[in-house]
Amino acid sequence: MKLNQSRIELKKSKTSLESMKKAKDLDEYETHWRNFLNDLEKVWIKSERECQDLKNKFQPWQGKFKRERRTFSLLKYLKNARDADVHSIHEIVEKSPGSTAINFANKKGGHIKEIKFENGAITKYEGDPIVAKIKAPKIEACTFTNNGQTFVPPQNYRGVGLKNPRNPIELAQKGIEYYENYLEQIEANF
Repeated sequence: MKLNQSRIELKKSKTSLESMKKAKDLDEYETHWRNFLNDLEKVWIKSERECQDLKNKFQPWQGKFKRERRTFSLLKYLKNARDADVHSIHEIVEKSPGSTAINFANKKGGHIKEIKFENGAITKYEGDPIVAKIKAPKIEACTFTNNGQTFVPPQNYRGVGLKNPRNPIELAQKGIEYYENYLEQIEANF
């Protein structure tokens, strides 16, 4: 069985992930994260619709995957983040605007003769040596509530710890991996 509609949604999920990686600002990144969550959930929904004619065989077979969606913290988180986004007003991301801290290289201090900034960057500097610490702006997955239940960013997936559990890109990659395998198994079995 070929799952054309489900595959379209999986491809859209992958496109949203790539767009997150290339986003020019936090708002664009957040939009692509929300699109990703929606498209990924549609993979599940459309696979069920495409298997409607095989309902009596498909539903019992699908039971394992339904249990995983309810018990795997990553899958629960992704599904409920999508549901919270679509059906509630709860935030599903936390934004950090980023910052730049400037200190003298000599811990005892120093002297600045001239410093100019343009668009948050130092364009001219004269004085004693300085060290700049730059924190890039970022969006992170956050704890949220959906239907009275609290969801925390998952710490692992299939027993393996995630490198950065609050990184939407890492969560998206694991989600795509899961649903790609799910579709492959449907196509192989039906």
